[in-house]
Formats: sequence, C-alpha cells, structure tokens
Amino acid sequence: MAMTVTPSQIKLRDLFDGYVNSEEDGVVGYHGRLDIRPKYQREFIYADKEQVAVIETIKQGFPLNTMYWAIARDEKGEKILDADGNETYELMDGQQRTISACEFLNNHIVVNFQKFFNIQKSTPDIAEKILDYELQVYICDGTVSEKLAWFKTINIAGKPLTEQELLNAQYVGEWLTKAKEYFSKTGCNAAELMVIRGKKASDYLNGSPIRQDYLSTVLQWIADYQGLPARSEDGDAYMANHQGDETATEIKNYYVAVLEWVGSKFKTYRKEMKGLPWGYWYNKFQRNELANNIIMKNADEIEAEIQKLIGDDEVETVKGIYEYIMDGEEKHLSLRTFDDKIKRKIYEKQNHKCPYCDKGIGGHTYPQGVTEYDYKEMEGDHIVPWSQGGKTEKNNCQMLCKWHNGHKSDN
Repeated sequence: MAMTVTPSQIKLRDLFDGYVNSEEDGVVGYHGRLDIRPKYQREFIYADKEQVAVIETIKQGFPLNTMYWAIARDEKGEKILDADGNETYELMDGQQRTISACEFLNNHIVVNFQKFFNIQKSTPDIAEKILDYELQVYICDGTVSEKLAWFKTINIAGKPLTEQELLNAQYVGEWLTKAKEYFSKTGCNAAELMVIRGKKASDYLNGSPIRQDYLSTVLQWIADYQGLPARSEDGDAYMANHQGDETATEIKNYYVAVLEWVGSKFKTYRKEMKGLPWGYWYNKFQRNELANNIIMKNADEIEAEIQKLIGDDEVETVKGIYEYIMDGEEKHLSLRTFDDKIKRKIYEKQNHKCPYCDKGIGGHTYPQGVTEYDYKEMEGDHIVPWSQGGKTEKNNCQMLCKWHNGHKSDN
C-alpha cells in the first residue's frame, strides 16, 4: 500500500479525553484511541521552559507545528480498532507537545502561578478557548517500513533524535522492549547497579538513560566483544541479530560482567572514572590483549599504582592514569615537558648540535651539508626517562633532532 497523508483538526479537549500517563509504561489519549508513546518513540524529554512555551502558544491561540499520527495496524497489516470499532492511532511526531498540553490540562504544569484548574475557576471563558484549541494533525497510513521511514524524516526538525533513538525505531520488537526496560528508564536497573560500595553504574557512565545513552553505550561494547561491524546511521548489527529475541538476557549479563570486572579491579572511585570506555577495556582484558600491564594486578596493587601516579608531579592528567593502567602507554599521562626557557639554554649549550647525530645512533646523522640544526628542528628530551625516575629539570634535559627524539627508546 502507498503511504497516505490526510490533514485533520483535533480539538485539545478531544485529545485530552481518556488521557492516561503511566510514565515510561505508556501514555494514551484521544478517547483512549491514541498511543502517544508507541514503541519507536523516545521518552519525554522536554524541560520546564519548553513545556511552558507550548502552553503559552496554546493560550494565545497561535499555531503549534503540525503533528503526525499513524493509523495503527497489526503485524498482518489489519487496522487495530477499539471496542466500538473505531480506528486507533500511534503518534509519530509531536509527543513532547502533546504530553505538555495534556499535562497542563491534568493540572500537573504551572504557568504564571496558575494550573488549568485555576483558569477554569477564575476565567472559564479562557478555559473553554483552550479546550477548543485546534491542533493541526496529519493522519498517515502505510506499511510498517513506510511509517518508520516517515518517522525518521519528520524528526529531522525539532529537538533532534539521538542516533540510538533512530535505531530504536528501526528495530522494534520484544527484545528492544526488554532492553529498554533495563537500560532506558529513569532509575533503571542499569543505572542503579552497585559497582563498589556507595557507587552505582551511573557514576561510571556518561549520558542519560531516557535519551538512550546507556543502551547505546552497551550495544557498542557488546558488538566489539562479539567482533561485529561498527554501527552506522543505517543500522546496528547486534540489534539486527537480536530483534526477534523474546528477552535481552545476553546483553544484560554482559553489562553486569563489565561492571563487576571494574569493581574487582578498582576499589576506590574517582570522578575521572566517569565515562571511560570500560566495556572496550573489558573486551581487551578478556582477549588477553592487556597482558604485562598494571591491570593484570589485583585491586590493592592497582590502587597503590594509581596513588603513586596521582602523587607524581610529572603526571598532569588523572583521567589518563586509567588508560595507562590498561595499556602502559605513557602518552596517556600527559607527562610534563620542558619549557622553552630550558630548551633554549640547552640548545645553545649544545652548540645547536644533536648528540645522537654526532654519534650516528640508529644509523641516522645530519643531512648532507648540515652540521647543526635550527631550534625549531629540535625537541627537548629527558636524559633519564620518566619510567626510570627522571624529572623535568634542566639538568635532565637534552636537545635531540626530531628524528632521534621520535625513534628514541627508553630502554
């Protein structure tokens, strides 16, 4: 069937009739015939000022942007009717505005110190005008794929959908419902999971569950764990593979395993731990790609190393310490470098020469016809490296040509 779009005008009083908001368990309105939060929709995210803006627009009689409803159909393509044989609908675009308006009529939003109840009592004529306000609604009908494609198109404008919200629209099913119950609700189990005493998983992850950030994060972690292709705006391999599943047990268990591993390795929480790529590190640990690094030690030994690094004046970033714990690469520590004043003095002291070029170390020496370097062609280097206790002090500085500094080993 071809997608059809029919313009309609719906009074606010009719939209509110039968309105029930069960928060993340579902929202209905329009005599109980409109599913305001179908499975492919996002959670309610409007801030107070955005809700007030919707109400003020309605009170002044100004038009809100067009909303889109879709005729509800079952998996066989048959219309889903209510008990009286009337068509039912799914809200495709306009959820945030719809809920804001209905919550105002439900006396849950205050505008200029007034709830709707106050307006009904003090100025009933204005209350009637609000109830008679007409919403511009396009009622769409088409196949599931046509509706989902249209949903993506109309949601380009307005408050942008996140990548995960768009992917959720593509992979509707029981698996996604179960996954969202765990990862995508306010106070969800994924956020409340205890990692160490007094610290929950929400202290370790960035973002908001209701904007699908937790679900997005763990999906990318588990895809890496299973060697699946990286996601794109066109799809997610893990979601595609599991769309037909009845449960989301596998991804829940994986998530718990990651956070339990974090808790077993890091006994003390620091604010710099929030938002680190824990799942990717867990995957590497399981593949034995982090062998011979500090992460292989027990929690007490790791904590001692962290405290030592935090107390080291040469280390300039605490967040980078955790990456260093994983792979042992000093670049993560943002170690102190020599300032220009010290480097200039050493450059002059060395008569603009590179001591390594003088000795032909590594088979490299001055370019033909060159016996010294310009200052900009040289870099400050620690004679005794940081890994061996060297400090960023004048007496530990030497100037090397860029080639030798780039090829120098600390061993």
